Amino acid sequence: MTSDKGVKLPFTQADALTMDWNRSSPDGEVYRFSGKAKYAPTTGTITAGSGNATLNFVIQYN
Repeated sequence: MTSDKGVKLPFTQADALTMDWNRSSPDGEVYRFSGKAKYAPTTGTITAGSGNATLNFVIQYN
């Protein structure tokens, strides 16, 4: 998976990405993250079907 800028998503804290600030709201600051993902076949040919996915993330404040 990559960010919308083509940067591979890191899976370590040392390689964490910064997020773009979007706006302030009554509940706090709002940041934006856009990403892209694609299917990577592990066996055989990819065929039509549903493409549901979930992305879980953790925001860590310094």
